[in-house]
Amino acid sequence: LESNPPDVISARAWMSLLDAIASGMHPHLLDAADWLVKDSRLIALRRVMLRLIRERTLKQQSGDERSEVPPAKKPRVFVYGKEVEHVSLLTQGASFCAKGQWGMEVHIHEWFLSSAHLVKDPEEAEFFFVP
Repeated sequence: LESNPPDVISARAWMSLLDAIASGMHPHLLDAADWLVKDSRLIALRRVMLRLIRERTLKQQSGDERSEVPPAKKPRVFVYGKEVEHVSLLTQGASFCAKGQWGMEVHIHEWFLSSAHLVKDPEEAEFFFVP
């Protein structure tokens, strides 16, 4: 991810492997373990990956990979995150929850984060998603 341009395909494969390993542990156990990988770091990495995948896909669709990311498609959606205090508590353990009972909720959240409909400014949004 730190190369220019980022190697999204390799990073996606490594993230998938790490996610598969971490999904077997509850986020509280992961955070309490003496391991460098913590749930918050997995969430941050997942968000970076989703942003890069979104930008790469949108540039490919526009036909010019050197151009800026095109504006969001309608309907435009704002996804709440750190600006709401309790969202960080509700979104912890995505690796763990994605494989279980609440899997679809995690996948919908990630789909919006990588979607061409995502906007960063709530004033531009027509719909809002609270994970």
